[in-house]
Order: sequence, then C-alpha cells, then structure tokens
Amino acid sequence: MEQINIATCDILNTGTLRYRVIYLVNNRAVVCQMDISKLVLHYLSVDEIKENLVKGEWSVEKDEENIVIETDDLEEGIRKKFIKYKACIQEISSFYGPTYIGLMGKGSKPEAKIIMEKYDLKPYVFWKIVRMYLQSGGKDSSLVDKRAGGLARNPIAYNYTKRAGRPTEYGVQNKVIVNEAIRNYFDEALTAYKKGRQTTYKSCYEDMIHRYFMKQIEENGQITWVMMPDEEIPSFTQFYNYARKKLTSEEKDKIRTSITEQRNNKRLLLSDAMKGVHGPGDTVEIDALETDISLVSERNREQTIGRGILYLMVDVWTRAIIAMSVSFENNSVLGCTNLLMNLADDKQAYAKKYGIDFSGELWPSNIIPRRIRVDRGADFRSDKLSSILNGIGIERLLEPAAMGSYKPIVEQEFRQIQFNQNDIMENQGLIEKRHDSNHHREAKLTINEFTAMCINYVLTHNQKYLKYYKQNKKMQNDNIPPIPVRLWEYGCEIYGSPRPIADKAQYIWNLLTPAKASLNREGIKWKNLFYLNIEDKTLLHEMYEQQSKIKRIAIKYDPRDIGAIYYLRDGKLMIALLNPDKFGNEGFSGMTYKEYEEYFRAKKKMDISGDRHNRKISINERTINRNIVDSAKSDRYADNSDMREERDIERNEQNRQNALVHHLKDKEEEQMICTDKKEIEEISDQFVDDDISFEEALRKFNENI
Repeated sequence: MEQINIATCDILNTGTLRYRVIYLVNNRAVVCQMDISKLVLHYLSVDEIKENLVKGEWSVEKDEENIVIETDDLEEGIRKKFIKYKACIQEISSFYGPTYIGLMGKGSKPEAKIIMEKYDLKPYVFWKIVRMYLQSGGKDSSLVDKRAGGLARNPIAYNYTKRAGRPTEYGVQNKVIVNEAIRNYFDEALTAYKKGRQTTYKSCYEDMIHRYFMKQIEENGQITWVMMPDEEIPSFTQFYNYARKKLTSEEKDKIRTSITEQRNNKRLLLSDAMKGVHGPGDTVEIDALETDISLVSERNREQTIGRGILYLMVDVWTRAIIAMSVSFENNSVLGCTNLLMNLADDKQAYAKKYGIDFSGELWPSNIIPRRIRVDRGADFRSDKLSSILNGIGIERLLEPAAMGSYKPIVEQEFRQIQFNQNDIMENQGLIEKRHDSNHHREAKLTINEFTAMCINYVLTHNQKYLKYYKQNKKMQNDNIPPIPVRLWEYGCEIYGSPRPIADKAQYIWNLLTPAKASLNREGIKWKNLFYLNIEDKTLLHEMYEQQSKIKRIAIKYDPRDIGAIYYLRDGKLMIALLNPDKFGNEGFSGMTYKEYEEYFRAKKKMDISGDRHNRKISINERTINRNIVDSAKSDRYADNSDMREERDIERNEQNRQNALVHHLKDKEEEQMICTDKKEIEEISDQFVDDDISFEEALRKFNENI
C-alpha cells in the first residue's frame, strides 16, 4: 500500500459525502460529516480510509480557507458573542474532547446541560455552535456569524422592510419595525430598568410610551395627552424580547439583588483554581530564570555579555517540558512571546539548528494549553500578555505575590537544570556568590551554545523516571512508569489530546504587537518608515485613492524585526515589507524595535539641536539684511522717468563685470584670451568713421584682414 498520511483537520471526500477528521487514535479516525445542518460523528477505520484513497475512490482535500479573527475589529455585539462561544467551546472540549463521541446518541448529557445553563444558550444554538466548530476543524472563524459580514471590518446592517415575527392574531396589526431609533428607545428604557430593584418591564415600557409615543392636544380648552394609534407603537412583546436578548442572567440577578449578593449566592462553583488538573495540556506553569552562567558575544568571543534568561513551560499533569526559550529579555512580554512561539515550533527543526537530533515523541508540541499559572512579575501580569492569552484562548491564573510554592513544578525544574550544569560550568563562567568569583572573565559559552545545553536538558528530562511523581491507583494498575513522555501518551489516551494549534496564522497574529499606521499614496507609514506589499492589489488601489489624504489603519508588528508589518485583508494575514526604493528606509530591515527606538530618540535630539542651529543662522541672516536695508536708506524718492534706458546701462555694466575672463586665476591665460590692446586699438583706428554704416565698416574690416 502506498504511503498515505492522514492528519487531524483533513477533509475526506467520498464522492458523495465529505468528512472532517477530528481525531486519530488506535487505527481509528473520528470524523464529522460536513455540509449538513446536523451534528453527525463516526468512527472510521484508518486502514479502510487509506485503501479507498489508494483506489482513488476517496480523496483528501486541504482546507485553503485560513481566516484570521481580530477580536477588536468585530462589532460590539458580535464580539461579545464570539468571546462567549469560544469559552463555551473550550469547556465542551474539556468534557467531551478529543473524540467528542460523547455528544452523540440520545442519552443524558449532564455536562452539556451545565454548559448551556452557564452561558445562557438555547439547545439549538448550543448544537449549532458545536457542529460548525467541529465541521470547520476547530477554527475560531466558525464561531462568527457569516451574515454579520463574516470577518469584515464593517458588518452588514440589516434593514427590515416589514415587521419581524408572527402576525398579530387579535386586535390591530402592528406595523412598527424595530430600527435604530426604536432600539435607542428600548435601551433608554432598559437603563431605567437597571437602576431600581422594584422597577418592572411593564413600568419601563409605559414610561417609554409616554415619552415618545404620546402627544398633547387641546380639547375644549384643556390640554390632554393622547396616545398614538396602536399600529404605530412598538408592542410590549417587541420590547420584552429585546430586553431578554440584551440582559444576561447575571445582569438580571444583579438588578434584582445586588452585585455582592449575586456574587456570593449565585456564582457558579465549578472548581477550585488551584485544583482540578485533568490530563496533558490542561494546566501549565511558566516562569523566567536569570541563569547563573555568564555568556560571551557571538560576534566577539572575547567580550562577555552577562547572564542569559531562560523561560520554561512545564505541563503540570505529566511534568513534561513542552516549550523553552533562551534570550536576554528579562521581565519582558517579548520573552513570553518567544516561549509561546516555541510552543508552535517544529521541535525537531528547532533542535537541529543547534546541532541536536531526536525522535519527535520526546518533545510534545503544537498544542494550546487550557490554563497557565504565572506569578505576578511585570511581564506575566501585564495587560499585553493578558490580551495575547485571551486571543489564543488560554486562561491566565495569577498566583499570589512572592509565593513560589504556588507554582512549584517550574521552580523545581529551574533548580534541577542549574544543579545539573553547575559542576560542568565551574570555572567556565559559572556565577558564584563569592567575592573571589571571576565568572565574567572565565565565560566561554555563547547564547547558541547555552541554548543547545538547555535543549539537551529538556530532552533528557522528558525521558527520565520521576521517582517523586505521585501515581494514582489506575496508573499503578496499568503499570505506567512516571516518565513525562510516557505520562503524556497515557494521559492523551485517558483524557484526550490537548487542543492543537489548528491555524498557525491565527496563532502568530495573536502574538504580534498592535499599532496604528497611516496610509497614503506613498504606502503604509509607521514610525517614519514606509512599507509596501506589491502583491496586495487592494492596498495599491487604496493608496491611489488616498492621494495626499491620510487614512489611519490598524497593523501589528514584531518587536524582533521591524523590517515587516502585518495586517488583515479579508481575514487573511498579509505582510508588508520595508520599501527598499525609499531612501530613508535603508539600513532598518532586520533591526529590532528597541534598536530603532534608540535611533528614533537620537534623531529627535538631533532635530532639536538642528532647530536651535537654524534659529541662530536665521537671526544672523535677518540682522545682516536689515543692516543692508538700513544703510541704503534715502531721504527722497527715486526718479522713474528713464527706467528702461537706465536698466539697459546697468545690465550691460553687470554683464561686463561678470565676464568669464575675470574668473580666471592665471593672468597669462587672461592675456592669451584677451588679445593685446594696442593691436586692437591700431586696427580699430583705421576704420573709425562716424559717417559710414555698419555694413560698410564690416566690409572694410574683412578686406583689411
């Protein structure tokens, strides 16, 4: 049989049906039927699939639709729904993943009911979310309503031409359409509803009718209030349905009781944040360490550059190290994003860059953990990291300050890695807390060589038998040794595989730093640099349309290299590079954002100094000009009667003074060009006759020559 590889998220086309591969385990594939409005999951034999593929009866389709979600660009209502649906899917995955077969059948599904109640979802909405998510292969874009403009920046606004809902069975037919103006009335009524515990929908509705749908008339000399016709007034049902959609259960409880009482009596008590770790990838710990090894420069091995910073990500359930990063970024979000990027890297290719080869099973990767435990360091508690984790879909657990024991696993790995390296690195740059330590002068390793040592430690650790690991009874009965990679394999069989990084473009987009840039016919301008994407025809069209006008656009950039910026075009990740044809862009490609900031500050200082320099020159210029004008002052007006004749005389005089002969430095050359004056005078004297014409004088001159 030919070598055929089937991967998670692939699409199987049988000719009549299409299936999305959800999970692969033990020669079986869990597939979700596509192109239908019902959730249908099957088990298929992998051998049977491969056999049909070899015969050509089936085919594998690659999903080309990679749409990137930018949460901030979504409309407010759509964004809230997206965040709610995403949180809902994460809980569904923790209960029913990775096979999701538990969602099939007519049996009781208590976990699903709990999730529906928690997120206030109707059953048909819940099942639609699950179906579309699985049919898409676990993509975030499936959670956004395509009717709302999909992932466009300007969602489609629906303009109803007739009243929505069932027709009125009794009474007058209501003709009011809930448009923007009516929604504003409803929102105002709901604001009043939220202010008091005793207010009711009915009272708020009636106040709204009195304010906007009644008018004063004079009748028999008296002013009375008259209600508009019923068909021109929004019904109570329209208002009530709008309020039910607008207010969450939590908001209703806060209105009826108080925020404190609601939090105390009504909040969900599902788990303790310090407990309840269920399988690989459920919870990880990350931290940074200033290593006790002094390093030398890659460019000049005789120059020491101090400590490296090691970031580790350790899975709590298996103790496997699943990501690492070595850099010089301390207490920096950049260091955190280096670690998160390593989580998505091909670990074999990553290790090979440092001269290390290994089997792929030794280092789990390409997964998204559900929760991350961190301390309250400046990098971990920052809003930037919080925004990144929210975009990826990871819950951040901030532990109490100065409590390393609250995340003991990663702290233990730091102690162990330094213990293993200390004896080897003694007198080779090991930083010791002794007055006679000469670590900086003894330093030998570059950052790449130290990274190779850390990779070697990770691979060794993931294969070690962990005697301190506490096994439960089932592990012992199944004879599962406490080895991280073995525990990972066993945990995936019991709890299911962690959530994979289904869309790497979306993952990378979330790691980039947001910024604002301007667009005109010169390109995308950011930080006084110009970027261009020649292949983006829409961008070129927008540049042409802008001409000299400036349009503000949202971009993202990588602080590690400002040679490119990133933006979205119809949900696709686009890259604009520095325009090499712009002179001011030279030399900045490959420069870090920090380097450019230092240059930018130096340029600002130079500009301030230049302004002062120009001011001094300008003052001197004005002083000299004023003196010239003052010295030329006259106490009478100039005569303008013979202006043209005098101008001709002055012009001829100026031309004589500017003759090129006066600019020659060599007097001999001047004499060679200007022929002897006596000779000229002698020749000219022979023809001096005031009465002959110019033509006659010219003829005699030629005859004489």
